[in-house]
Amino acid sequence: MKRFVKVFFKTFLITVLIAVLAFSGIVAGYILSFIATSTEINVDNLRMNLSSIVYYQNEEGEYKELEKLYDDQNRVWVDIEKIPKYMKDAFISIEDERFEKHKGFDIKRIIGAVL
Repeated sequence: MKRFVKVFFKTFLITVLIAVLAFSGIVAGYILSFIATSTEINVDNLRMNLSSIVYYQNEEGEYKELEKLYDDQNRVWVDIEKIPKYMKDAFISIEDERFEKHKGFDIKRIIGAVL
């Protein structure tokens, strides 16, 4: 009985070791194939829709702005709550003067677009 347990335990350990090695080999092969087929990224060719700000932490532990990164235009996200009502009204009046009546779903304009 002891011999059976010893053989079983030894066989189990060898099987687990082989499985771990096989799995590690598969993962390593996948990583190497990914690295071999990946393209080099040139930061100068990246296009940015919005601006990014790079911060650093000074000796006092405060975060300070290091640099602003942007493309041709320095676009900054603004929450809708921070946009003044006059600006919202100006956009609505330019784009769709009947917006307050249909609240964004204009049957007349949809039919006009289809025709």
